[in-house]
Amino acid sequence: MSDGIDSKTEYVAFIVQAEEVTPTNTAPVMNDVAPQTVTEGGQLTFSVDAVDVDGDKLTFQAKKAEPDCKNSWCKAFDAIEDTVETFFGYYLPDYVDFNENTGVFTLSPGFDVIKHPDTSKTVKFEVRASDGKKYSAWEKVEVTITDKNQIPTLTYYGEISQEGKKVYLIVTASDKDSEDKLEIKALGLPEWVTSTQNGNMLLIEGMSGCADAGDYSFTAEVGDGIANVSETFAFTVLEACKVDVPGCTDEKAANYNPDATVDDGSCTYPPADVLGCTNSNATNYNPKANVDDGSCVYPPGEIPGCMDSEATNYNSLATVDDGSCTFPPPADVLGCTDAKATNYNPSATKDDGSCTFAPPVVVFGCTDKNALNYYIQATTDNGGCKYPQPSKNVYFQKVHLVSDAVSAGDAAFFSVTVANNGDVDLEDLKVTAVVYELGAKKSTGQFNLDSGDSKNLNLVLPIPYDAEAGDYLVKVTVGNDDFHDTAFREISVVEGSW
Repeated sequence: MSDGIDSKTEYVAFIVQAEEVTPTNTAPVMNDVAPQTVTEGGQLTFSVDAVDVDGDKLTFQAKKAEPDCKNSWCKAFDAIEDTVETFFGYYLPDYVDFNENTGVFTLSPGFDVIKHPDTSKTVKFEVRASDGKKYSAWEKVEVTITDKNQIPTLTYYGEISQEGKKVYLIVTASDKDSEDKLEIKALGLPEWVTSTQNGNMLLIEGMSGCADAGDYSFTAEVGDGIANVSETFAFTVLEACKVDVPGCTDEKAANYNPDATVDDGSCTYPPADVLGCTNSNATNYNPKANVDDGSCVYPPGEIPGCMDSEATNYNSLATVDDGSCTFPPPADVLGCTDAKATNYNPSATKDDGSCTFAPPVVVFGCTDKNALNYYIQATTDNGGCKYPQPSKNVYFQKVHLVSDAVSAGDAAFFSVTVANNGDVDLEDLKVTAVVYELGAKKSTGQFNLDSGDSKNLNLVLPIPYDAEAGDYLVKVTVGNDDFHDTAFREISVVEGSW
């Protein structure tokens, strides 16, 4: 500072303070996700990603686009944007795995995702990214799941029957697509057999007659509305009828029939022997003679002998045939001479060893005595044996028939053991035994069975007084509305003494 004469200097101090600026965070932005497809039973893997201009490490969240529940309280949670966990009803299906760190979807839909008659289903998801501070907008993801139809299968419970008795066969069908309604039918059955569908079981029955013995085959076909499956099965009717064969039973008769069982009075006998000359060319021919006594006399100058040039004793000098011609035996006709063979030749005179025979009767069924559905008459195992399966919650450990022979009007006694190897306690179980052919059915009372426990029960199945003697199949089931197991046993009904 100066006034023109003197000057003065003063110093002033000040501080310049910089204003602190807070960095700005930008929310991540999801990239578009192309539509995806997968088939039931297959696996689909794809990933989602996002862009973050701040370069922050991102995590992802995913939920269903539409809730499983439709009421207002469930939808109300859609307004909460902080955590996916609050979206009740929006959780991903069990067959979807989502990695929140990598944004990788893995879908493994089972065969129960598509319910027929639908052939596909589009599942919509929403995903978003987070940088730890802000979320991106939800990005829609669409996955179309296509149906893979589960082909139904057939199981046959056949038998060997006898003439004059009822044939009783069962064909059961199963389908892993549990919603499918199955249609079962049998083709090529004999006229005396009928079939009736009862649920997923085809009951085949008929009364055979005395002319119905033989081996039979038929084709069972099952359809689920999408695909048809057929399989050929067989059953046998054995000869059992005693059929009277009329004829002559006297061995001394000229028309004796060794196959006759009832004499019908038709026997005829040869006349008494009358000796004499039986050659009409002789001068002493006796038309009443039936036994030549060598007394034939021929006109003078005639030479008796065989005049047939094809005979082995042909006499070219003979002038009168004396009936003595003999001929070589006919040539052998080679072929199969066994009437039981399929290539039997009734004209064959000499067997040439070429006979062929039908293969033995094949009866399909479970041949393992330890199986629940062991079938005593099966000759060939059909691969359908049933055993207690760990995957079932309730199953038979034992199904014991006290006696397999029951009188009409009496009862069949069963001793069964059922077990629960599932993770939950089961309620309202019951055991039922039924013989469809007799209209006989009996159930135990309802009972509960805790996880890991087993229970012994007795069941008495009354047999009607008018039940015909014969063999019958008993179906034994245990279960409730959610779980069940089935076993089959065979009983023989004998005539009662009432």
